[in-house]
Amino acid sequence: MKQLQFFIHLALATTILGSVSCNKIKTKKQQLSQSIHRFLFEKKERVFPGFDSATPDTESNKRRFKDFLGIEPTPDVKNIYCNSDRLGIDASYSFVFNCDSSTHQAIIKQLELKPDSLIHDFATGGFGTSVWWWNKEIPATVKPYSRQQKDLCWYLWRDQKNSKDYFLTYDM
Repeated sequence: MKQLQFFIHLALATTILGSVSCNKIKTKKQQLSQSIHRFLFEKKERVFPGFDSATPDTESNKRRFKDFLGIEPTPDVKNIYCNSDRLGIDASYSFVFNCDSSTHQAIIKQLELKPDSLIHDFATGGFGTSVWWWNKEIPATVKPYSRQQKDLCWYLWRDQKNSKDYFLTYDM
């Protein structure tokens, strides 16, 4: 009888320990899988950053906003559209978004932009501005803030009426 009790206890202990071990293994497997997925996603984002020109405010567009404009999108930043044109020898990146004037000023400060005395009409320049959300009238009629550093150029226009910023950066 004692042997039977011993085997029952042993069987129960083995079952309980096995169950705990299986749960630990399953948890570790899930953690490892998540870590690998996150690692691969981050590597892919560095090599092939995503730009969603069809849908505003995607996580990818918010990341690109921070990457290119140098600041986190604040709560007033809405309707972030971005586009990349990486074909050919030069690359251009365009963004349109709604924001308060304080965010507009923060971008100017962060990117060290200066008032530009010229109108820069990029409507036919081959830049990534052929998307439906890029209002070609704004760059054609509004003087931007801009900066050029070697082969890189940055332009920021403000549509005061609609509280909307247009941002274009490209390399030559």
